[in-house]
Formats: sequence, C-alpha cells, structure tokens
Amino acid sequence: MDESQPWSEKEVKEVDKIHSALTAELCDDPTVVIPDLGVRTPAQLEDYLARITSRPLAFVVKDIGTDVTGGGRAGKVRKADMARALVDWRLTQPKKSDQPDTTIISADVFETFHSVIRDTITPSWVSSVPHNFGSAAAGTPKADEWRTVFTIHLPLCLISLFGYPSADNPQLDQVLDHTLQLLPSLYPGLDCESIHHMAFHIYDFLELFGPVHSWWAFPFERLIGQLQRLPTNHKFGSYT
Repeated sequence: MDESQPWSEKEVKEVDKIHSALTAELCDDPTVVIPDLGVRTPAQLEDYLARITSRPLAFVVKDIGTDVTGGGRAGKVRKADMARALVDWRLTQPKKSDQPDTTIISADVFETFHSVIRDTITPSWVSSVPHNFGSAAAGTPKADEWRTVFTIHLPLCLISLFGYPSADNPQLDQVLDHTLQLLPSLYPGLDCESIHHMAFHIYDFLELFGPVHSWWAFPFERLIGQLQRLPTNHKFGSYT
C-alpha cells in the first residue's frame, strides 16, 4: 500500500465509519440490535467492517496497535483479517459505555430551534432560513443558510435552552461549561478579550439600556473612520 498517495474523500469518510462502529455498543443478542444507532453483534460488526476498503482498515489497525494474522496466500493480510482483528480488539473493551446518556437533540429541542427561526426578525440583507431547517422536507441546507443559523438562530436557541438550570435535564449546564472549556483547545491562539466577556451580558444590557441601536458605538466608530480619511500631512491642529 502506497502511503504517499493522497487520501480520497471516500477513504476519509470510511475511517470515520470505522471509528463510529468501534465506539458503538456491542450486543450479544441479535434480536435486540439497533442498526440506526450502530448497535451490532460482534459477527455483524465484523461483516460491516469487512465491506470497507483496505486502506482505511489498515490505517485504523495500525493506529490502535493491534496485531493482524494474515489468512491469505503466503500470509497475505486480507480485509477479512483486519476486520476480525478489529473486532477482537473491540471485545477487549467495555461493550457499553458506563457514562450516563445526555440527550441534547430531542424533539423538544428541535421545536425550540424552529420556533426561534419563526419568531426571529432579521434584517432584510440577511439570507432567510427555512422554518423547518434540519428536517428532510427542508432539503439540503446551503452554505449561506448554515452561516445564518450559526451566527443568529443557534446562539439564540442555545441561550434559551442552556441559559437557566433545567430540572428535567440538569446536565445541560455541564454541557455548556464543557463547550466553553473546549474553546481554548480548539483555538489555542484565541485570547479572551473584554468583548467576549461582554457578550455574556447582552441580556443584562438590553434590560438596562433598551434597544442596542440606542447605545451602540457605531456612530462614534463611523466618525473616527471619517476623521482618519481626512487628508493631512501629520500636522494636527491646522487645516492643510
């Protein structure tokens, strides 16, 4: 296998499929498997992995450091051999995670998200988003719709969901805290500025000072921009 060749998009996606299959729950009873959630028996998992192309399988086998015994001619390693080795490795791990399940994307969350889209009035220059965004009926979202959702609707939705403790799901606060703790890891060069802290108090500012356009700094910034564009020869205090 030539490791110098670039990876295709299909091969990259297949590595992700292998990861998802190996981290899913294992089940001994074939009558209670849940294919949609990736819950399979060891035999079903081996059959699933054997249908994946060789290069992603070899990458994962090498990455986790498991041994493979070749079953082909002259000890050649086949896809079936790598699939079996991965299943043997998976059987050494817990069949099911002992971490409590936290349901984040539920029907109620989607309803809240869709209500935010319906009720939010956006400026005319902002691209519209389907009121049923994320559902099959809405079709495949466009890049501009994703940008609008992530910059406007999703933050409003998360604030309404995570802004106050929930008796039904107290782990939501932990999820929010964990997400904020991940930011320095995802963006190591990001420094915490005062504007970031202020963003957490927009709600308080709206209650104290009213609509944003009555207290924002845009007029001052615009005046500064106009002054900066005035022709000068760096002799301040005199007109040239």
